Amino acid sequence: MVVAGVIVTAVAPDLSGLFAQEPDGGEYSGIWVAVGDGPAIDKLGVGDEVDITGTTVELAGRTTLDAAAGSVTPTGVKNLVVAPEPLPAEVFSQPALAEPWESVLIRISGAPLAVVGLLGGGEFKLADQGVALAVDDFLYSVPADALAFPGFGSGATFTQRSEEHTSELQS
Repeated sequence: MVVAGVIVTAVAPDLSGLFAQEPDGGEYSGIWVAVGDGPAIDKLGVGDEVDITGTTVELAGRTTLDAAAGSVTPTGVKNLVVAPEPLPAEVFSQPALAEPWESVLIRISGAPLAVVGLLGGGEFKLADQGVALAVDDFLYSVPADALAFPGFGSGATFTQRSEEHTSELQS
């Protein structure tokens, strides 16, 4: 499979992979790209445009573009912005509704989201209007970053300032 002109939305050299998304977003627009010992991704950043060659596989329940024997080639275009898709929490309470949004950069609408449980290992549970969502630490551990999220714990809430696309934590 060849994917051209996608935008890097997250880079995880420690996990040998990255997330990439089509510029226009929408359902089925994102993918996890596994590079293994193949293409170097340590110089890529969020907002870089890349062309990717690889094989589509299912790994750990996630549709993956395996580029270990393929390529991840920067086009030279940088600092592109992918606006997160605003979706209600209930979309993620049903697997059939959530599947099209796998690997897509999203924002849960209906803030504030309340932290209702710490699951251990950097994972926690959020709730919005009776819908509970587990947040894993696949790329980033919120509980481990006390500097960016002081007072994080059960009872804290997340809100979003849409004009800046940044999250705030309140406790």
